[in-house]
Amino acid sequence: MTEAELKKMTVKQLRALASEKTDLTGLSGMKKEELVAALIEKLGVKKEVKKAGAEALKDEQTAKKEIKRLKQKRKELLQAKTKNKKQMRNIRRRVRKLKKNLRKVS
Repeated sequence: MTEAELKKMTVKQLRALASEKTDLTGLSGMKKEELVAALIEKLGVKKEVKKAGAEALKDEQTAKKEIKRLKQKRKELLQAKTKNKKQMRNIRRRVRKLKKNLRKVS
């Protein structure tokens, strides 16, 4: 079980898991974040570590370059007046996904 899986679970599921696998008390009064933290500690789940420093910056820079490249490609398609909706949609989706990932990294 990973930290991400625990975070995806509902409070009800987390409480059931905690009562089955651990001897924690006061489960009904805990909030989701507290339950996740307690389960991570008791079950020995590895915490996910965000990329820091140079790695995050490198990912950010490559994502920004890719967004610029895709926007340029979209601009070229618009100037050529091609009606390739599928290609335009794919470009739009990829740009949106890259921007979403950038927000997560920051």
